Amino acid sequence: MTLPPVMRAFFAIELPIAVKQEINRWVNTLKPKAPVDAIRWVQPEHLHITLQFLPALRSVDLPILVEQACQALQASPPLECYADKLMLLPNPHHPHVIALAIMPQEALALIAQALGDVMVACHYPLEKRLFRAHLTIARIHQSRADLDFLQQAPVPALAALTVKEVVLFRSEPGEHGSCYTRLATIPLAKTGKAHD
Repeated sequence: MTLPPVMRAFFAIELPIAVKQEINRWVNTLKPKAPVDAIRWVQPEHLHITLQFLPALRSVDLPILVEQACQALQASPPLECYADKLMLLPNPHHPHVIALAIMPQEALALIAQALGDVMVACHYPLEKRLFRAHLTIARIHQSRADLDFLQQAPVPALAALTVKEVVLFRSEPGEHGSCYTRLATIPLAKTGKAHD
């Protein structure tokens, strides 16, 4: 795979196809109640839980970044995650994103912090906002959009997700939204090399 000198990338937890399909079925029950032009729903293939974002990853840094991430997550055991409740981010008064809170927040925050420490060691800045584990399902494009339909929306009864790895994705803008390419897979609680 030929990579550009600099690219957008992010560490994330990828969801199984069955979970993406279940979320998509639930989202399809919300769409008829939502303001049509105010909300852009995330395509099911793009659903993931972001842990850290690198807006300008240098390709030359990729091997050392992945190697250090593998070392940093060797002590992080696999964990069970589940969807908790709907959230509006960054806050309910000025929402830009509709998301599902993902639990356990503390365990996911520790993984995100370990990856953040690796990024800092490789001379990459961290986002200043507080980490909140979430799954983005939609982006809000009108500041005064009527979101009352969410008050009656039940949280989908998703099966618990066993997280055994973190994925480093490249993000490329495209005509129909971003395209995500897997750059590396970083196992939890295992030694050894990442899988390209």
